[in-house]
Amino acid sequence: NDLELRADSIGIITPYRAQIALLRQELGRDELLHDGLTIDTVERYQGGARDVIILSLCTNSVLNLEQMVSLNDENVDRKLNVALTRAREQVIILGNEDILRTNRIYAALLDYVEELVGVEV
Repeated sequence: NDLELRADSIGIITPYRAQIALLRQELGRDELLHDGLTIDTVERYQGGARDVIILSLCTNSVLNLEQMVSLNDENVDRKLNVALTRAREQVIILGNEDILRTNRIYAALLDYVEELVGVEV
């Protein structure tokens, strides 16, 4: 989208504190963290926004995915909704498609993205 990409315009959201620690450890050697890149859980990202959000749906089993989903009274995944709405310009979603498709909400999201961009994810 031809916008200048700066570390302070990027946020990484992940469901697991262990992944946050690992990412910070790996990026700690880099200037990105010192320049304002943020890495946190969905709960701790509420109220914050960045131009680009990288949403890491790092799960290696269907059981882990089921534990990530947090439905509200309207059957909306509250955590996914918060994560997707933190981005001002762009969302990048990382995850295992086969596992994500076992959940109807994530399957619908993947279908929507495929339709939107015109290619399989």
